[in-house]
Amino acid sequence: MNFRIDPIDTWQPAAFVELAALRRRLMAGIPGELPRSVDEYEGLLGSNRAFPVRNEWKGWLARSPEGTLLGGLVASRPFQNWPSDRFIPVGFFDCIDDAAVARALFDEAGKWAKERGFKEIRGPIQGNFFHSYRLRAPGGGEPFYGEPLCPDYYHRLFTDAGFEVGGRWHTIRVAFEAQRKRVEDALARPDRGPSPEGLSIRGLDARKWAEETALLHSMLHESFAQMPNFMPASLEEFREWYASFRHIVNPDLSYVVELQGRPFGFMIAYADPLPVLAKAYASRMPWRKLLALWRLKRLRGRILIPYGGKLPSGPTVKGVNALLLEHLISVVSRQPHDFYGCYLATDSPGYAAYPKEHDVHAEYLLYAKQLS
Repeated sequence: MNFRIDPIDTWQPAAFVELAALRRRLMAGIPGELPRSVDEYEGLLGSNRAFPVRNEWKGWLARSPEGTLLGGLVASRPFQNWPSDRFIPVGFFDCIDDAAVARALFDEAGKWAKERGFKEIRGPIQGNFFHSYRLRAPGGGEPFYGEPLCPDYYHRLFTDAGFEVGGRWHTIRVAFEAQRKRVEDALARPDRGPSPEGLSIRGLDARKWAEETALLHSMLHESFAQMPNFMPASLEEFREWYASFRHIVNPDLSYVVELQGRPFGFMIAYADPLPVLAKAYASRMPWRKLLALWRLKRLRGRILIPYGGKLPSGPTVKGVNALLLEHLISVVSRQPHDFYGCYLATDSPGYAAYPKEHDVHAEYLLYAKQLS
């Protein structure tokens, strides 16, 4: 196939309208996909956003001789505190099923990375670890909100272009009763001891979202800093990317644990909003979108747990995760639903802590390529 590659390094709405349309076409019929609009690209790359202030980026669009869009890719890097022994993230990848087109896009990103002294590219990472990354592998259970869905052939396009698997994660499903027993056993361990005086658990307050996102930004950065794909983000970036979370955060399901009033642990959980959002996206009636916002605060259904951890610099308190889960179980037991531990690295201690009686609901991959 004949094609050309056009570079883009400034926010051009028309180009990203095309890229969004290409993605909608390629993703048509894939369960769980919420149609992407140009707003999702502008939310990261728009000229009035926080990301371009702190990051350099460049994109490439593959077109047929007639100008039809065949694929696109964006590479980026922070201007500061991102040494060349790390990697260049490549993301917003969408492409027709053509290995030559995909390889040409990745080659352009590789050249851009090498010009800046980098020897590795990783993807898909849409700008930053905290924004979105990874691809869901073929197979698995019913999709849920926020999963990095893609056509199955995308994995082949990465490997055909010389990428290797650079990370592997699972979402696991644990039946409600199995989770309850796990928590009861953990709390009954003789070596656990009493909870220290001044230990408390509070729910996240969406009414004070600016304050809560500042706290989460600090806690997630400290807790996740040693992860291999970690990338720092400014508070301004973080707030922009997580602004919509205030609509699904429920203080009955998402918590901060404190000792003497000082936060040191957290768990973010929520009922899967995909069924409500899918109906809203499918409707052309504005009132349905307003109704969806109302319903998001009253969701019931499978419980997604995408974030959890405690500060390395925090106090040593045994059984914090069990205490948080006990709190969650006491709420969910009114209408029991299964728990989904989301995006657990297969070699992480957090994965090993889950009960053996679980199902792998889905697998996710990140790809890495060494540049010669």
